[in-house]
Amino acid sequence: MALITHDLKNPLSAIAMSSELLSAQIDIDENHSKDLIILKSITTATKRMFHLIESILLQKKMEFGGFIVKKMNGNVATLIDEFFSILEPIAARKSLALEKNYLLPALKLICNFDRERVKQVFENLIENAIKFTPSGRKITIQSEDDGKSIRFSITDTGPGMTEETISHLFTVYYQPKVTAHQGTGLGLSICKGIVEAHGGRIWVDSAPGQGASFHFTLPVLEQIQNPVTA
Repeated sequence: MALITHDLKNPLSAIAMSSELLSAQIDIDENHSKDLIILKSITTATKRMFHLIESILLQKKMEFGGFIVKKMNGNVATLIDEFFSILEPIAARKSLALEKNYLLPALKLICNFDRERVKQVFENLIENAIKFTPSGRKITIQSEDDGKSIRFSITDTGPGMTEETISHLFTVYYQPKVTAHQGTGLGLSICKGIVEAHGGRIWVDSAPGQGASFHFTLPVLEQIQNPVTA
């Protein structure tokens, strides 16, 4: 798998570099706007392919025991704030309200976590919520004390899911028939692997017509008086 992903990355890198060079050479004033749109599409598709390759490789590492999280002490609130400002405009373009609801005092419970991997979990769950929630509705990110862990919840107001779908949701490559064309079926299984590697758990509460709430936990390191940034 490492060899395959390496061989795939080489031509993709060439495509990405070529499209960037062409974009730089095009004179916008000479009515090349259509060409720029095409090049932007190539760049976007290339980035999606890179992301897919990395997802496949990460999934294989999880399957064969090569996945390691690099944990450091930090406040997860700073991580949420970091990408919230990035995803909020994306939600706004779909007329979705993206809200944060910290039920902990400034989220002063500190965790020992891999910043980039936990960020990947949040991004995946929030992007899914944005993707499947109809325009004009709301998505909420919530954090609360769950005993010896902090529980994070991403709740949407979308169509919800059946029990049959929920039972397979974290299975590798699983895609419900109604959304089979909207993803690869890797995102949630990777989220599960990341959360479990931290000693936490992940699950979903949903019912048809009632939206969905994805929950995951991170074990608490310690409770302190002042917030610490990761």
